[in-house]
Amino acid sequence: MAMANHSRFLISCARAGTVATCIQLVLLSLPVAALTPPPDLRPPPRAQWAHPDVECQHPHYPKQSQQREQVGKVTLAFYVDTNGKVLDRKLLRSSGHPLLDQAAMEGFSQCRFTPASYDGIPARAWAIVRYTYTLE
Repeated sequence: MAMANHSRFLISCARAGTVATCIQLVLLSLPVAALTPPPDLRPPPRAQWAHPDVECQHPHYPKQSQQREQVGKVTLAFYVDTNGKVLDRKLLRSSGHPLLDQAAMEGFSQCRFTPASYDGIPARAWAIVRYTYTLE
C-alpha cells in the first residue's frame, strides 16, 4: 500500500448540548502509482515504433573509410512525422570515424520511414537506427 501525505482542515463545528459535531476536510497526496490500475487490468498497448521502410537502401561505405579499414557502429535518431518524413536527425553514438557517421546520417535521411502509431493512429516519434560498418 502506498504511503499518503495528508493535511487536515477544520471546516465547521456545531454544539448541541454536550455533543460537538465537526466537519473535517482531509486532503490526501498519493503517489501517481497508487492511482493507476494494476498492470493486468489495463489493456495492452498497441504501439508501433517508427522504423525505416523495407525499400530503404543501406548507407554507402565511403571508399576512403574502406581503404583505412575503418569499421564501427553508428547510432542515429530520426524524428519522423505522421507521413514518414524525417523532420530532424541526431547522432546519438559515433562509430569513432566521422566519414562513417556522415555516410550513415545522409543515407538514412534519404529513407522514407514507417511512422509510429498508437492504436492505429499515426504519431510523430523518434526512430532509433543502428548501423554497423564491417569489412569482410
